[in-house]
Amino acid sequence: MPRRAGELLKLSKRRFTYGKIGEGDFHAFPQLGAGSIFRVDELRSKERLADGKDRADTRFFLVEHGLGFNCSQLVLVDKDRIVLHSPQQPCSQLELRLGREARIVGVVDAEIRPLTNLRGLQIQERSADLAQPRPLQVPSLQPSLKDLLRSSRLRVGFSFREASGVSRWIASTLSDALYFAAPSTLSDCETLSVPPRHLQKIIALCVLYCIDFHEFLSVCGHPLDQAGREPIPDELVPRRVPSLNQGLRATDENESLHEPSGFLGSLTMQWEEVPFFLRYSLNELTGLKNFSPSDVFWVGGDRAPSHPLLMNATFIVVNRRIKNPAQSKTACEPPLCLLLKRDGSYLCGCCALHHGHLVVRAYAGGRLVTQRFRNGVDAEVIGQVATILRRLL
Repeated sequence: MPRRAGELLKLSKRRFTYGKIGEGDFHAFPQLGAGSIFRVDELRSKERLADGKDRADTRFFLVEHGLGFNCSQLVLVDKDRIVLHSPQQPCSQLELRLGREARIVGVVDAEIRPLTNLRGLQIQERSADLAQPRPLQVPSLQPSLKDLLRSSRLRVGFSFREASGVSRWIASTLSDALYFAAPSTLSDCETLSVPPRHLQKIIALCVLYCIDFHEFLSVCGHPLDQAGREPIPDELVPRRVPSLNQGLRATDENESLHEPSGFLGSLTMQWEEVPFFLRYSLNELTGLKNFSPSDVFWVGGDRAPSHPLLMNATFIVVNRRIKNPAQSKTACEPPLCLLLKRDGSYLCGCCALHHGHLVVRAYAGGRLVTQRFRNGVDAEVIGQVATILRRLL
């Protein structure tokens, strides 16, 4: 039965913070992939770090410092000093003082990992930039618009030309040229401290510089604290309403929304929140031109996965248009594929084609061994795995 998004929000136990791993955030590699969407539990920001000098905590934390944000493992040097630890580059460390140079936002507990753009990734070296920690910039109580825009742009790490290029992509994606902001326009906003006339450009600035829309309006002198928060009545908006029966809606809210059961109930208990921002971004995140729910497969019941990335995974997104596995002669690791076996069961693993046989390779430390199937007889390839949704804790 169709439901309003506002009703489904009641399924969420609480709110989390989300972020995206950049190609320069080498502290997160290889446990977290470039382009991954990660979830941060801010309620766990005060948890005690693992004791022991020079021993990194196995968890990943989102840390805010003078240069922006980093997703990293942490080493507790002293009660108020931490070190950003890189598993892949142990020599690239950064020591920060809590409270003055950094703060811990929370613990990373989940990841949405795309696999389509990870091959051939070149990690950008930024150790020279991180050599001199900067004081943590705490925004003033009443900043001006130009101060807010400048500090936010520097935190993101954009030049005017780079920000203008991203705004061009936003305008192209949304098919509205008003979202585009030329470098001169971006410079004028920081110099004149005057907001743009068009709402599209204001939204583009908020997206480019990661500024909260309410904060932007408040700095411009238009706080929304006293504004009405009720949605527009359904009878005033030309849209289809799932149900106008208030009694039935109340019953559904009390029974199915607050007390979900079955498969939906177990997912709600496990994830605690429904991330609605994924509703219109799955095409971009998965790399699929026309994403469909038929591309999603549940792997949460696999207790012995055949690949480390499938540990604690709940869902995978499969590109069903790619059915030809890699040849076994290639030097790199074959891609993750979903196979349908003759008995009707599924198998997900690194699959390569060798003399007419599908070879699903085992990984070091895993409980499964390498398996071979006759292609098209014992098993067939459903598609290549494009995205993985998994828990980290």
